[in-house]
Amino acid sequence: MIEKIKNFLKNKQVDNLPQGVHSQWITLNRVLMFYRYMSAVFIFLALGAWVMMAWSLLRDPFVVVLNHKERIWVESEKKDVPIEREEVVEIIKRFIEKRYQWKKLNLDEVLHHIQPITTSGLLDKIKDDLLLFIKNDLSKKKFEQAVANIDVKISDSAVIASFDRVIRVDGLPLVAPLQLSLELIRGSRTRFNPIGLYINGIIEHQRN
Repeated sequence: MIEKIKNFLKNKQVDNLPQGVHSQWITLNRVLMFYRYMSAVFIFLALGAWVMMAWSLLRDPFVVVLNHKERIWVESEKKDVPIEREEVVEIIKRFIEKRYQWKKLNLDEVLHHIQPITTSGLLDKIKDDLLLFIKNDLSKKKFEQAVANIDVKISDSAVIASFDRVIRVDGLPLVAPLQLSLELIRGSRTRFNPIGLYINGIIEHQRN
């Protein structure tokens, strides 16, 4: 039997095989043809999916505008939108208010609010600073802190923010002017940071 199959493979003479082997060979050939056909179909579908994905990534997106009566499809344009000065000022003010202002300091709450606009390295440093602050200054005192008169100056070489830190210890107010030198970097846009601008470093300067 084996010799006959070998001779068939060598001479390609199907008709000379015994009936059982001949039927098995036809069945095997049909199975191989089926798998060959299915492989071609899968390759075609995968290629089509890849082309559609590439086309959707490269083409300009559509924006759907909804109102009470109709749905309007508007073709938009992909472009790198520059960050305006007002947006930088807003990010810095948001950071100062969430970092330096509280009625009762809650470490997790402060970190949660500044995390979307702060890099991980700076976030870890602020956490360490606040833990040290809690240990040294808040153990036996009622401590509140607010900010006022925030002023942000932006130039090609530096970003400086000045504000008054209003500290209340057991109800007694103390105004401590503070100045920050900030380092900003571009990053990914998110729901809570749509312009993708992050504060990467700060240096505090006490003002007289």
